[in-house]
Amino acid sequence: MKHKIYFIGAGPGSPEHLTLYGLKKLKESRYVFAPNIYRKTFQKYLKGKEVYEPFDFLFHEIVNLVNKFLEKSSIAFLLPGDETVFSPFQPFIDYFKQDCEVIPGVGVVNAASALLKKTLDLPNVANTIVLTSTRSFKAAFEDHDFMQFVKRDVTLVLYMNHIPLEELTKRLIPVMGENCPISILYKISLPEQEIISGTLKNICKKVKKDYFSSVKEPSMAMILIGYVLNKRAKKSSWDYRKKHIWDKRKK
Repeated sequence: MKHKIYFIGAGPGSPEHLTLYGLKKLKESRYVFAPNIYRKTFQKYLKGKEVYEPFDFLFHEIVNLVNKFLEKSSIAFLLPGDETVFSPFQPFIDYFKQDCEVIPGVGVVNAASALLKKTLDLPNVANTIVLTSTRSFKAAFEDHDFMQFVKRDVTLVLYMNHIPLEELTKRLIPVMGENCPISILYKISLPEQEIISGTLKNICKKVKKDYFSSVKEPSMAMILIGYVLNKRAKKSSWDYRKKHIWDKRKK
């Protein structure tokens, strides 16, 4: 059987967010590329394997290693979050297209939504969810005009924020209103997990440390902003769907 390369969505960092199929393919792989943040949490499943930190290598160095390893075993890449959003691994997936398989995982935004026990859309509150960042990768990290997506009827999900919280809230208040809910979720599913919720007006007073300025590791905090965070879903919405959507499908 020909060996394969598996790009496995590893969720926010806990093995419990790995899919059964992802775990199966991880167990089959003798060589694993895993960011340092996963070495501790996935230690049980990495025992006996050769583990490499992908961010220590240039592109061609990883390609050379993978080609050498493929002669002996399948190879697994543990992807932070999921390949869907802001993943740096796409160049390798494009390069090894015929020899690789991408296995979806629990995206960080899904884990955040579950922790808050909130769907990110609600009728008459928000029908649009925007996943974006305050910066973009061009020649180097540059400011990104994420404000073009900010509206009162939008749920905003910010990855990799680098703007000081006080400045961020000042930008958002004129559009979203000072009473707009905001939640900061730090190191989701890891032992250091923290959730701080408030409004754009008071969140700065609730936050006791800086989650966004570390140069030693990528930002491990996700920000959710929008009125869905404090709205209760109307009971009538279920009955409306039943009468006007689901019942009609039976006819």
